[in-house]
Amino acid sequence: MIAPAKFSIVVPTYDRPDVLRGCLDSLARIHGPPPEIIVVDDGSPVPAAAAVRWHSARPRVIRTRNRGPAAARNVGARAARGDYIVFVDDDVRPDPSLLRALSRTLMARPNALIGGRMLNAARSLLAEATHSLMEAVYEAQMSNGPRPLRFSTSILAAPREPLLELGGFDEHFRHAGGEDYELCERWQRAGLPALYDPAVVVEHDHPLGFRDFLRQHERYGRGLQRVRRIAREVGASAGGASGAREILRLTLHPLRRALGGRAIVLTGLLVLSQIATAWGALVEELSGRKRGHA
Repeated sequence: MIAPAKFSIVVPTYDRPDVLRGCLDSLARIHGPPPEIIVVDDGSPVPAAAAVRWHSARPRVIRTRNRGPAAARNVGARAARGDYIVFVDDDVRPDPSLLRALSRTLMARPNALIGGRMLNAARSLLAEATHSLMEAVYEAQMSNGPRPLRFSTSILAAPREPLLELGGFDEHFRHAGGEDYELCERWQRAGLPALYDPAVVVEHDHPLGFRDFLRQHERYGRGLQRVRRIAREVGASAGGASGAREILRLTLHPLRRALGGRAIVLTGLLVLSQIATAWGALVEELSGRKRGHA
């Protein structure tokens, strides 16, 4: 079995010291030998090192200028000493069994890019709606769904050497949204395996206000459109939902799981999310055309 000590956990963060400490609290409880933990401070106004200096997880903190989470993750991956890189966002709480579950999977598929299972820990209907959408996307992928597979960097693990050989995350993605999917597609176009492991679990604690909810899904739309454009440029077919039937299936996910007022409200929020996503995709497509004619 792959020893947990060979793992490096990379956590990008920006100006959320309390959230980051919650993530590190969970990482300090990871079963097995302590992994290397690298926090990449993406140019926070107040350096993150001050907030975690005495934390029991004993993270190594690297501070960079603000270039977005994709660039921050690459900084962490290049600095890592482990054979396998585990990316988690600063607002997730990894299960203590995380590295043991990854070890079991990597023993059989050592070159695999692995996506894990996300549980919603935020007590917010808006966060629950976003989580429901992610559940629906993952379920579609696991049942004769679109290929290539796409996973979120809330929990994403990869062997370090092929990751760096591929260039890591595309740093043209300056904001969260799409950079993870783009890496997943590029990974599989290179002939490397990708798989989903539901035993690799994190809790996602990201409360959302209404404006943040709409802005987040607009960013998702922009990111997804960039992923589609990159796929077109390399002559590949991009996976993921795009047709009206698939979008309807995603938005009705809460009603397929349960009936009642809460499910109806969640479905309504998912309709709004898809409108925001479509708007973001349109804005990105138009801006891409404008850049192409510049």
